[in-house]
Amino acid sequence: MNDDGMVNEIMHMIVGWPVHYRVITGIIGATVIAVCVGYRSRASVLRRFRTPQQSTSIRPTQISLEQLRRMPASPLLSIDPAATLSVTLVGDAVKGYCEEIFSTFLVGDGVNIVIEGFTLATTDSDVVYRFSERAMKLCREGNAEIAVHAPSGKYLPFIQDKAGRIIEQAKGSSSVVPRLAEIAAIVVSAAHIISGIDLSRRMVELQKGVDYLVAQTMIEKEAHLQRLFSEARSLLQRTPTELILDRLFTMRYDLAQLRGHLAGEISQELQATHRLPVRHGAHPTSWFLRGHREAQIVRDISRIERQQELASVALLIDSILALSTGTTQDFKNNVLPRDEAVWGKLDQTSHEVSVRFRRKQSSADFARAASRIGQHVILIRSLQGLGIDDLALAQ
Repeated sequence: MNDDGMVNEIMHMIVGWPVHYRVITGIIGATVIAVCVGYRSRASVLRRFRTPQQSTSIRPTQISLEQLRRMPASPLLSIDPAATLSVTLVGDAVKGYCEEIFSTFLVGDGVNIVIEGFTLATTDSDVVYRFSERAMKLCREGNAEIAVHAPSGKYLPFIQDKAGRIIEQAKGSSSVVPRLAEIAAIVVSAAHIISGIDLSRRMVELQKGVDYLVAQTMIEKEAHLQRLFSEARSLLQRTPTELILDRLFTMRYDLAQLRGHLAGEISQELQATHRLPVRHGAHPTSWFLRGHREAQIVRDISRIERQQELASVALLIDSILALSTGTTQDFKNNVLPRDEAVWGKLDQTSHEVSVRFRRKQSSADFARAASRIGQHVILIRSLQGLGIDDLALAQ
């Protein structure tokens, strides 16, 4: 028996059936090659995740990573992680942050800002703000003025009345210099957020002394918003990279989904008013049942006040993440129109519902609970950058 025959006999004894040793050798060789190729592929994937600078960003942004890294520390970092999130708490932090943005990008940056139709001469290196003709007429007549950033002496992208209330935001800004165009976009976005907070607070006086825990604990929604806040806070503590910014961008749509769920719950609560009797007021059953049913519906519907506040907090956090990731155009063009359609419909429904109450106290209690819906709509519209006519209608 030759050597090949002996090897085949040995392989037969080991494997249990006749097999040529070259077949076994080929199988072993192919297995080794597959393992090596798989390891190289896995290593390539890991290197791609560990080197975010080489990855392709999913964010629709016109703001460079260099400019995003100049942004002030996020306002989420100034909020106590253990605090109960509220519109007042988050709103104050966000306003302070936007004012820091003005100082960061306007003071000592060589940015020259002019107003279209107001400044006589402009150059290609200027940042140009645009306002409506009606707002400019008020300025020329002395009934309003363009806001000025005191530390830098430069114009801000909104017009105020004599009382300092914002009556119009810049319709847009432009510059042929890419770096200045990016700065203008950041500053205008920050101004929209500030005016949104101011206008929504002016629209409806915040109710004091409301026991939200009695209204409803809303454990699931509260926990979801708190988780998103905590994760965003953690990511914003790090130096921005494309991988971190992409994660923050996807979190914005988690916040939008949360607002959608809250809107759906509020819509269901408003449907409860269909249980109210619709007979003529003189009908005996109307007089007998009306008071009890109205009081019960008001107690049930009081929970929408906290639901609405959570939606406003989620929107403010969303606006900050849009600024931090350079996706304010996506926020304005894709997110806010959907929010306005949903919450505008709820606001209209709440007004229709209010007339179904016959007892004055029930009507007043319901109006208080539903008032935040109108406040939220004003916040949405202001973040979109409305003109003077739009804001007049909204108020």
